[in-house]
Parts: sequence; structure tokens; C-alpha cells
Amino acid sequence: MGFEPRSALLAEQRALTAAQRRDLRNRQITVSFTMLPWAAAVHLLVVLGLSMYVIPEDGGLLLRAWPIAAGVVGLVGAYVGVAVRRGAIVQSEHLAYIFLAFEFAAAGVLYSALAIVLYPILDDAGDLVMTGTMAAIIGAGALTTAVLRSLGVIWILSSTVILGIAFWQQPGPEFGRLLISLLVYGTALIAGTIVVSGHIEGRYKAELSAAAERTVAQMLLDDFEGNAADFVWETDSKGRFLRIPSRLAFDAGIDPAAVRGVSWQQLFAELGSYELPGGRDALLELEKARSAKDAFVDVMLPVRVRDAIRWWKLSGRPTPGLAPDDFVWRGVGSDVTDVKIQSDEIVRMGLIDALTGMPNRHNFWLELERSVRNSEQGKPRIALAMLDLDNFKSVNDTLGHSIGDEVLKEVGARLVEVGGAAHLCARLGGDEFAILFRTVDDHDSVHKDLLSYVDILREPVLVSGNRLDIGCSIGFHVPADRGQTADALLVAADLALYAAKESGRGTILQYQHSMQLTATRRAHLLEDIGNGVSPDDIELRFLPQLDVASRSIVAV
Repeated sequence: MGFEPRSALLAEQRALTAAQRRDLRNRQITVSFTMLPWAAAVHLLVVLGLSMYVIPEDGGLLLRAWPIAAGVVGLVGAYVGVAVRRGAIVQSEHLAYIFLAFEFAAAGVLYSALAIVLYPILDDAGDLVMTGTMAAIIGAGALTTAVLRSLGVIWILSSTVILGIAFWQQPGPEFGRLLISLLVYGTALIAGTIVVSGHIEGRYKAELSAAAERTVAQMLLDDFEGNAADFVWETDSKGRFLRIPSRLAFDAGIDPAAVRGVSWQQLFAELGSYELPGGRDALLELEKARSAKDAFVDVMLPVRVRDAIRWWKLSGRPTPGLAPDDFVWRGVGSDVTDVKIQSDEIVRMGLIDALTGMPNRHNFWLELERSVRNSEQGKPRIALAMLDLDNFKSVNDTLGHSIGDEVLKEVGARLVEVGGAAHLCARLGGDEFAILFRTVDDHDSVHKDLLSYVDILREPVLVSGNRLDIGCSIGFHVPADRGQTADALLVAADLALYAAKESGRGTILQYQHSMQLTATRRAHLLEDIGNGVSPDDIELRFLPQLDVASRSIVAV
């Protein structure tokens, strides 16, 4: 009893519904009609050969009429087969089956009847030719009709029963042996027909099972794609889409049916990827991977969807197809627009000063190094200026850091306004700013441009009802040669700024080599003092200060 449910389930899986049986029968009939013109052509050739070499000319009315009747049967079969294949005749299951059964039964009867008439009048050689011809005709017909089991049985029986009667009626032991061989031959052909048709029915069941599995898989996949940001895609070896997710097509505003067969280049051109920043490089990476038949992972591709830029992350790998050189591409993708926006914002925040919105120290350093490399390659000379506010410390000390922050915002906005696209202005920290000149004619032009920065910062800053006079000092350096590093430029500009602040507020000074010498001497002096104090090489002595009038010590 424990095996009954499983047995019942298997029986249910093996059984075909009435609609499925009709579909299977229609397929078998269609295949039979496909083979019918070829079978008719072979039949007509055999009829022609029998008429010329086997049937005697004086065989009587029946033998003279046989080629005509057999020829009519062959021509009708050829005409109907070709007409059905070309669609000139629309076949119905019932009429088509009746026609096929009549066609092959008529041919079988005609051949068997010819054997009954010819065997008594043919010599031994003629009997041998006739027997070989009949065996070949029966076998060829069985091969043609094996697709449809009942049609094959009709053909074999119509060909062998009457022929067996002919063998039975002929005298001599050889026809008895031929009769036994015919029975074995016919039985084998019927068994083969049953096996072939059974295989076809089994293949049809396998197709139904595979279709059902594909339907379930498609339902699961559609449900997955409908509730997730990921999608599955597939293209052939030429890059034409075999599958594009319906959800993705809907989001992109395109028809999934129209995309099938469209190349990925055409699709992404339609979505504007070639014109979007980063799109051409991503498509080039995909093309290289496809040409080399290499897998690709997490390629970021921009697309324009409903007038908005979206980012898709694609991964895929080639899978061998049916032919040796054929393959398909399958992969997954996901809409990562939100993640891309967040990532870009993180990168931007890492390069932008949070308070002023200007480039920060790291960003400025990268740009400075790039400009130095370009200058070394013969591109325009560059210059670097360092700017420091003159009265900013008093603002923080008297009005607080919140007012100081507002002042820095205003200063940053003014610097960017003056610099425009020609100069790169950045906040390095505190009240220190840097200005990079990407194209320099001479020292005087740099000094003239820096006067604009000084002038605009001389204008009072109004913050929370406070009128503040800020001002700035600037030091700059225009390298005489192209071999200086970014570090050397920064040191030189910073020394010039230090000298400018010592010279007075609102001053612009260019770096001179003497500034480096002065800074070096100061550094050495401080180092010597530190080295002398530590081992007690320098000692402190107290000298009395006397009041001249009273001659008393008032201080030391």
C-alpha cells in the first residue's frame, strides 16, 4: 500500500490529456506529410523501373493498367504533400489521417496485387528482382510511416498480407521459405514502427515536462525580478538579446518583445549610454570581454531611463552552445543607482571642504601633482599662491567660532568668484587658502591677478549684524624651471606667505631664495638653542637691577 500513491503519481505523469494527444497526433501527421512528397517520388521511380524492366509488355490489361493506377497514387500523394507544406491546403486532423491511410493502403495493395499477378509468369530472375523490390518498398514505406503507429501498421499489413497470399499460392518450397521470411520481416517492421512511434511520444512527453519546468522557472524568475533590484539577461554569441526581464524593460520604457533579437550595442545606444559620462568606457570593457570570451564582473554602466540617469551593474560569462563555436552569454544585473549616488557623495565629501564647499587639502594636492606632471611634459607653466587672513584670529577670539565659520564661508565664496575656471582655489585648513595657477605667462601677470584677491577681501564682511574688516596676505612662487616637485612648490609659497605677513598686512610677496636662507638660519638657531639648553651648555644668571637714587636692588 505504501507504493500506491507513488505509482498513481507516475501513472498520472505518463498519461496524456485528450488535448495533448490531439496535439501529438497533429505533430505526427505533419511529419508524415513532410515526408510524403519524398516517398511519392521514390514510389514513382520504382513504378517506372518496374514498368520498364519487370512488367512484360504482353501481360494483359491488368498489367498495362497497373502503372497508370500506381502513377496516379504517387502523383496525388506528391501534390497533396507539397500543397500542405506550402500552406495551399489547410489540413484537418481527421481528413488528413484518412488521406494518408488511403494513400499508403492503396500503394500497399497495388504492390501486393502486382506480385500476385507477376509471380506465376516471371522466370527465376524476374522472381528474384520482384522479391527484392517488394522487400525494399515495404521497408522504405515502413520507415516513412513509422512516425504514426497506426499508419505504419496499415502500410505493412496492406503490403504483406496480400503478398503472403501470393507466396502461399505459388508452387515450390522456395515460396514457402519466402512466406516465413515475409512473416518475420513484417513482424519486425511492425515492432520497429511501435518502438519508433513510442520514442516520439516519449520525446513529446519530455518536451511537455521541460515546458512545464520552464514555465515554473519563468514564474519564479518573474516573481524574483518583480520584487528585487536584480535581473537576469541572456544574449547569443552575436550579442543579440534572447531574454530581457519584463520589469527591467518596463522601467526602461521599452517593449520586451521588441528588444528580443536586438544587439546590446543597439539597446544601450537607445538608452543613451554612449553619450553619458563613463558609458563609452564601460561599453568598451564589455566589448573586450565579449571578444575574448572572458567573464566580466560588476561593470558599471550608465543609462538614461525616463529622462533620469540610472546606473546598472552587469556581470556575465559565456556558456557553450550546441555547436562547437557557438555560445551564449548569461548574466545578472542590478540597478545600483542609489548606491552609486551615495558612493559618489562619499567620494565628493572626501575631496570637498565641508564648511566652504571648496576643494580640500587632499583634492588640492592631487590637482597640484597632476599640474606639476603636465608642466614637466612641456605644458604651460604653473604658479602657486598661499593666502592667509590677517584679522581672523581676533574674530574667533571676540565673536566666537560660529561667526568665524560664517566669515570663512564668505571668504571662500569670494575667492571662487575671483578665481573662476582659470584658478583652482582650495581651503587647506583654518584660515589658510591656496590658489593654483594652471597657466602662467610671467611673474607680473600672477602678481596682477593676486591683487584682485587682496582687493575683494579688503571689502568688509557683514555677518550677523557685524561689520568685519578681514584682509589677507599672500605669498606666491613661480618656479623658474620645470623640475620642482609639488612639495617644493608648497614650501616656497609658504615661505613667501610667512615673509608677507611679517612685512605687513595686505602684502603680496613673491618667493625669493633669500627667504629659504633666512628660514634655514632660523631653524638652525632654534636647533642650536635647544641642543645647548638640554646638556646645560647654556646657564641662566640673574643680574641685579639697582635703583640709582637709593642704590637698592629693585629687580633681577
